[in-house]
Amino acid sequence: RQALSAALGVEIQIIDGDREAGLIAKAVLAAPLPPADHYLIMDIGGGSVEFILTDERKTLYLASFPVGAQVLRRRFHVEEPFVGAGGAHHERSAQSAPQPQALVGYLTQTLAPMVKACEGLEVQLVGSSGTFDVLADLYGQVLAQAVWTLDPAQVRNLFNESARMTEEERFADTRIPDDRADMIVVALGLIDFVVERLPQRQVVTCAYALKEGALLEILG
Repeated sequence: RQALSAALGVEIQIIDGDREAGLIAKAVLAAPLPPADHYLIMDIGGGSVEFILTDERKTLYLASFPVGAQVLRRRFHVEEPFVGAGGAHHERSAQSAPQPQALVGYLTQTLAPMVKACEGLEVQLVGSSGTFDVLADLYGQVLAQAVWTLDPAQVRNLFNESARMTEEERFADTRIPDDRADMIVVALGLIDFVVERLPQRQVVTCAYALKEGALLEILG
């Protein structure tokens, strides 16, 4: 870090997951989001996923979980295709469970604190970065500058369809960017998992994320 700072002539700070989540929330809440009692901001990275539950006035819950797309890909998508004859949504806890069931079991355990924090609340999911950008490009209806809405069923449909493709088929599918073809199945599975436990009339996506939050903080 010191060598890179010297080469660039700038100070480099390493931030933790909570700090990252706070900057993401600052950016997303600066966008013209649709009115809602509570927002659950979800940012999917390669190594982690940040969740921020807020009513706009204050943060009610903030956490970073090690369930990023690259992490889930390495752990749960080791064979092609992701889904065989067993289907994508049958849960089973056995260690030898097929890939989809193993993914759901892991997310159920790991994300339990986030799901509990949202219990009893009317929550609007707002996704930023990564696979949310792909969904916005494919299905998003423009709501305002940097904000789109989409039908949660479109997430489920693309998840189920891509889960039955081989990696070669995903790379050949023009809807899926090449830089997402390896990770998109588990990322869609993650989004679908959240939507299934926090039913949504619509999913909102936002183009603002970490870098916009950092800029807003710098600008004061």
